[in-house]
Amino acid sequence: MDIIDDVPRRENDIVFNIRELNLTHAVSKVGEKMELWYDFGDDWYVDIELTELSEEEDDILLPKVIDGAGFGMLEDCGGVWMLNDIVKAYKTKKSRLYKDMSEWLGKDDFDFSSFDVSEMNERLQVVPKIFKRSYEERKVPTDAEIRYIDRD
Repeated sequence: MDIIDDVPRRENDIVFNIRELNLTHAVSKVGEKMELWYDFGDDWYVDIELTELSEEEDDILLPKVIDGAGFGMLEDCGGVWMLNDIVKAYKTKKSRLYKDMSEWLGKDDFDFSSFDVSEMNERLQVVPKIFKRSYEERKVPTDAEIRYIDRD
């Protein structure tokens, strides 16, 4: 098992390289929690809790989201700190940041509070496959895949 030693972390954290380790080694019992560190540039942290184990046939597409809040992250926006500034800019619609972000996102209005469980579960099945193909097979994502990732 490859434990990564050269990444910033809190005291007593163990960081696993998920490219070489199945996630079941990190969280395997109901009630266990973990934090996923995503995008080492923007530093997104996602809290994950194993709430139920099921052997139902319709649960083959796992993992799945059962709850959430808010729109979520914007790829390459500058992390949670910048996302907070972007949300504020969209509320006032007056700042230079609002002008820049509305051009970048192609949206004059944005509902950052929206959350759709079905959409998240679909994305959980599709997006990792796009990244896998891109990074492991070195295939450039199609324009449609990029729009999907960007949630256009």
